[in-house]
Amino acid sequence: MKFTLALLTLIIAFHPMTATAALDARATPKQIDEAIAKAKAFIYSKQHVGGQWENDAQRSGTDHTLFAKMQGDTFGGYTALATYALLASGENPNDPRVRLAIDFLKSADLVGIYAIAMRCQVWLLIPHDSPEMRALIQRDANLLLRGMNDGSANPQNKGMWDYLGIGIRLDHSVSQYGVLGLWACQQTGVVDVGLDRWKVIEHAWRDQQYSQGGWDYGTMHDQTPSMTAAGIASLFIITDYTKAVDDLACAGNAIDPGIDKGLAWLDKNYEHIGLNGYSMYGIERIGAASGYKFFASHDWYQDLAARFLSLQQPDGSFNAVDYPGARLLDATCFGLLFLSRGRAPVMMSKMDYHEPAIGDTVPEPADWNERPRDLANLAVFAGRQAETFLQWQIVNPKVSNEALHDAPIIYLSGDLELKLMPELAEKLKAFVLEGGMILAQADCAKPGFANSAESLGVSMFGYSFRSLSPDHPIFTNEQFPARRWRRVPNLRGLSNGVREFMIVIPDSDPARWWQDPNGFKRHPDAFELGADIFQYSVDRQVWRKGESYVVQIDPGITKDRSMKVARLAIGRNWNPEPAGWNRLAATIHNDDKVELTVFVTTPGDGSLTAAKVAHLTGTDDFKLSAAAALELKSFVDNGGTLIVDAAGGSSAFADAAERELKAMFGEDGANGLAQPLSRSDAVYRFGQHPIDTFTYRPWGRDHGLGTNREPRVRGIRVRGRIGVYFSREDISAGLVGEPVDGIIGYSPETATNIMRNLLLCNVVDPVHSPSTK
Repeated sequence: MKFTLALLTLIIAFHPMTATAALDARATPKQIDEAIAKAKAFIYSKQHVGGQWENDAQRSGTDHTLFAKMQGDTFGGYTALATYALLASGENPNDPRVRLAIDFLKSADLVGIYAIAMRCQVWLLIPHDSPEMRALIQRDANLLLRGMNDGSANPQNKGMWDYLGIGIRLDHSVSQYGVLGLWACQQTGVVDVGLDRWKVIEHAWRDQQYSQGGWDYGTMHDQTPSMTAAGIASLFIITDYTKAVDDLACAGNAIDPGIDKGLAWLDKNYEHIGLNGYSMYGIERIGAASGYKFFASHDWYQDLAARFLSLQQPDGSFNAVDYPGARLLDATCFGLLFLSRGRAPVMMSKMDYHEPAIGDTVPEPADWNERPRDLANLAVFAGRQAETFLQWQIVNPKVSNEALHDAPIIYLSGDLELKLMPELAEKLKAFVLEGGMILAQADCAKPGFANSAESLGVSMFGYSFRSLSPDHPIFTNEQFPARRWRRVPNLRGLSNGVREFMIVIPDSDPARWWQDPNGFKRHPDAFELGADIFQYSVDRQVWRKGESYVVQIDPGITKDRSMKVARLAIGRNWNPEPAGWNRLAATIHNDDKVELTVFVTTPGDGSLTAAKVAHLTGTDDFKLSAAAALELKSFVDNGGTLIVDAAGGSSAFADAAERELKAMFGEDGANGLAQPLSRSDAVYRFGQHPIDTFTYRPWGRDHGLGTNREPRVRGIRVRGRIGVYFSREDISAGLVGEPVDGIIGYSPETATNIMRNLLLCNVVDPVHSPSTK
C-alpha cells in the first residue's frame, strides 16, 4: 500500500484539477449515496475468504505489494484501509464481512507505518473497552512510538517517520499517518502519547513548513496541496494536545500562524488539488479539523465531490490516477472516505461575525474565536455518544442562507458586547424563522456579551428571554439528564411559544472545557450540556451535509392554478411560525403547480371574502369578538373552509379554540369536535397525495399520544360538508420542516401532507371536494 500512497502524492503535480472546470459544481445527495454504495460493493468484491484484502492470508517475506521489495513490507495495509473506509462510511462492525476483516487485523503481523496507523483508525471505530482491545491498541501505539525517528540518523527526521518507522528518509506522507495513528490511539482513552512527544512532533512539522505556507513531500522541494493538507491536518491534531489549554482564558481570538499560513497557501493553490481519493481525503481532514466550509470561495466538498463522481467506473471503483500499477482499491477506499466523511452531519456552525458582510465595511471588534477548538471537541464527544461522525464548521456573513442550514444551530461566542452588522442580523433572523436555532455562549461569563445577545434576540424576534425551567426538554428528555449533573447551568431561552429560537449561556462558560480535548474527563457536565442542546435542536435526528428540509420555489415550474389563504390575526401570538407557509407554498408550487397567496386579516373587517380558506393558530388563550365570530361563521356558512391548529400542541390555545368553535357552531360544533376523522376519510385519500402513514413527534408520543398511528384532526360539518378542521396537535410548526424536541404534534412530513390535502381538496377542486361527499 505505501508505494501507492507515495505515488498518489507525487502524481498530484501532474494531475491538477482543470482551471476551466465550472466552479462549485454540485452533486445531489442521491448521486453521492449511489456512488458510496457502488464503492462499498467494489471494495467488498475484492475481499478474500479469510477476511483480508491481501492475496496472502499471512505475511511471508516482503513481496506483498507492487515494488514492495524496494519500499519495504506493508502487509495488512490494504485490509486496514478497506476496513477503516467501510466503518467510516457507516458499515456495521457486526456485519459478517467486516467482522472477518477485524478478526484478521487483530492477529495480522503488520509492520509498516501506513498499515499500523490505518489499523489504529479501525480500533477507534469499534468497541475498544475490553482487555483484548486495550492490549491491541497499546501494542500499536508502542509500534508507532518506537518507529518515530529520534534524529540520530537524520536530524531533520526527528519527530517524523519513514515507511517502516526509523529511517534516514524525510517523508511527510507517511509521517502524517504516524500522527493519525497516535491520535486514534489517544482518542480511545487507552494511550496517553504524552505532551513531550507531541511537542517533538509539532516542532518537526512547524520547522519543515515553507515560508510561503506549504509543505513538500520531503524528498522533493516542491510544495504540494496534498502535503500542505498533511501539514495543516497534523498541526490541528497536535495542537489539540500542545496548545488547547493556552486558550482557556479570554485573551482575544486565538491565532496559529503556521496553520493560518497553510490555509492561505491552500486557498491560493486550490485549483491544483489532485483529483484523486488520497488528496481529497487530506482536504476532507483539514476541512473537518478546521471547520472551514470554503477554500478560495469554493464549497470544497460540493465542488470536489461533483468532479470526483465523474471518475467512478461502472464497477464502483475510482481509477483516478493515470499510472500503470496503481491500485484501484487504494483510490476507491480513499474516495469512499472523502465522500462519506465530508458529507457527515454538521452539529453546529460557528459564526465569524467579525467578517465584513458587504464590501469593505469595517465591523466592530469581536472576540468570536477565543476558543478555536470548542466546537471541534464538542462534535467529537457528541458524535461518539450518538455513534455517528459529526462535523462542525465556520461560516461568515457572506455565506448564503441555504448554506447556513448545513447545521441546525448557529453558534455565537465572545466576551465583548455583541454588535452584529444589520445584514447579518437579518440573515440570522431568517435562519431561525426557517427552523434554525442560535446558541450564544458568553466566554468567561462576561455579562456584556450575554446581555447584548439577549438584546439582539429581543430586537430580532420580539419575544422575551426567560430562564429555562428544570422540566425543559433540554434538561429532561435528551441523552444526558440534568439531574445527574453536579450543577444545572442557567440557560436563558427565547421562545416563540413552540420552540427555542435562541439560547444564551450567560454565566457557566462550558466552552472553556470544550476547548480542552480531554475536558470531557474532568468536566463531563459541560460536554453533556452541549450534546443535549444539539439533540434538542434536531429531536435526536440528524441530516447529512447537503440535505435540508428547506424548500425553495422552483422557477422552472409554471403554475396552472392559484389559491388564496387568509391567515387570521387573532390573539397575542397568532403567527409563531411564519416561514411554515413559505415552505408550504414552495412545496405546493413545485409538486402541484399551484400558486399559493397568503394574506393576513383580522375577522370582523369584512376582508375574508377574498379567500376560500382561512387558517387560525396560536399558543395562547384567546376570545373572539362578536364581530369576528359573526364573520367567521358567515365565512364557513357560505362555503369557506376554516383550518385551526394549536401551534406546538398548546393546550391553552386548543382549549380556547374548542370553546369558541362550540359557541359558533353549537351542536354541530360539539359533535364534530367529539372524535377525529377516520384515516379513510376522503381528505386523506384525495388526489395524487393519499396519506397512508401518520407519524408524531417523539415528545408528543411521550406526552399523551402514546403509540397512536391514527390521524386526530376533527371536522365540523356545515350544510353537508366539512367546513371546519381542528387539530389540538401541532401542524403549524410541522410546516417549517425542522425536527425539534418539545412539540406535541405531527412529524413535519405528516403535518405538511395533511395541510396540503386540506388546501387542495377544498380549494383547487371544490366541486369534487371529498368534504362534499
